[in-house]
Amino acid sequence: MKLHLIVVGKLKTRYLKEGCDDFLTRCSHDLHITLTEVPDQPCRKENDAEILKVLEKEAASILKVLKPSYVLVWDVAGQALSSEDLAQTFQTIQSHHGGSMTMIIGGSYGLHPEVLAQASLRLSLSKMTYPHGLARLIVLEQTYRALQIVHHRPYHK
Repeated sequence: MKLHLIVVGKLKTRYLKEGCDDFLTRCSHDLHITLTEVPDQPCRKENDAEILKVLEKEAASILKVLKPSYVLVWDVAGQALSSEDLAQTFQTIQSHHGGSMTMIIGGSYGLHPEVLAQASLRLSLSKMTYPHGLARLIVLEQTYRALQIVHHRPYHK
């Protein structure tokens, strides 16, 4: 299985970078994973028009690197799944969609509707709000957990 993870922004804190690097390494034993960081855009005034401009610029960067595949978007308005359901989703993608998947994690303001429209599936981590760096760590941990479930390994208890 191949996973292209597209994220908005770079990690700025050491503990998040170390955690993400650890789960990227762990995941690489079961799938070919590529990480693409697109630049997050500054928002000078937090009003709807400025936020839309930020989302449009970030969307342009995302769409430039998005290749045809099954696209899973992490979105606050998406569907919540259990870890077991995520594992089942991975198995379905592997068997019915050629095993090539792209996951997209937006920045502070989420994702532009044009990016959301590319989604084969929209998932939410929780009803809670997380900083996008922490969301990246959670997504990578859950990806690793799903792989362990798929391969019947003891990590998931």
